[in-house]
Amino acid sequence: MDNELQLFRDSAQRLFRNEVLPHYDQWERAGITPRSLWILLGDNGLLCVDLPTELGGSGVPLAYSQVVIDEVGQLGMAALATNMVVHSDIVAHYVLHYGNVAQKQQWLPKMASGAAVGAIAMTEPGAGSDLQGMRTSAVRNDAGWLINGSKTFITNGQHADLVIVAAKSDPKQGGKGISLFLVDTTLPGFERGRNLEKIGLHSGDTSELFFNDLQLGADALLGELNQGLSLGEREVLLDLRSGHGVDLGGPVLAQGADHLVGGVAAHEGDRLTEPASQGQQLQGGGTDAGGGELGKDDDCGHGSSPCAWGRPVRRDRGRRGSRRAGLRRSRRR
Repeated sequence: MDNELQLFRDSAQRLFRNEVLPHYDQWERAGITPRSLWILLGDNGLLCVDLPTELGGSGVPLAYSQVVIDEVGQLGMAALATNMVVHSDIVAHYVLHYGNVAQKQQWLPKMASGAAVGAIAMTEPGAGSDLQGMRTSAVRNDAGWLINGSKTFITNGQHADLVIVAAKSDPKQGGKGISLFLVDTTLPGFERGRNLEKIGLHSGDTSELFFNDLQLGADALLGELNQGLSLGEREVLLDLRSGHGVDLGGPVLAQGADHLVGGVAAHEGDRLTEPASQGQQLQGGGTDAGGGELGKDDDCGHGSSPCAWGRPVRRDRGRRGSRRAGLRRSRRR
């Protein structure tokens, strides 16, 4: 590990130990983290770090993003790791890879600063992650697109300012007639439901979302029309090539898979175990940001002890150090 990356790891570790870990048990009891946490993480350069600098990131290699999630996982904060992966390494990268210039400029700087929290909505009540059974619809009209439907088990749903919504734009094509839309949660017709209880990962808000005649402009389409499934497959390949799908998912899978899958399976049953060979999974990285693609019998391979990439989790709180972390600050040393 080069010196600059180690400095970044050290400062990130201090921030998480000193500013986050002391409150984590309280957040687990409350069932949600405070919205101000995202601002803290953004102020300290710990969100979307590998985005280009002109879009609010630090323009650093993927290894820096991996370090952030590694430090969260090492401290046993699996729910926070899940939330951050969805925000920084899934939603932000969908926008980066498939958004147009205006979409990137509108959302990515806000996501990097913590001013906007990202979520991705695919899983539906009664359909689980079976995209063939998706009922959320996107109907074209003179103003753009009219969205109706509901989603469930959506990570970051309670805090989300931006939701990437998968919807049927051409029902005649079945699973191939799906498009992705960027939904601003301040728009009329968007409604948050319950913050759902789970067996574990309690502070990782997991929500119901409702879309009731939600009017979107034509510019809300992310990527190509009716290519939502194709975009997801491309994103999986990018994740695998870059290491997102394996490395960034490690702490989440290792520490939280049994709890996450158990909580989802209790509500969705066998629908969540649809075979991936049917081409119905839009989400890479091991777990579905909308609820869980892992089957009931999946195992992280590290046994029952909490771990991150197979290493023991550090549960010591360490010594008090600098109250600031992040790449920008570590570079000033």
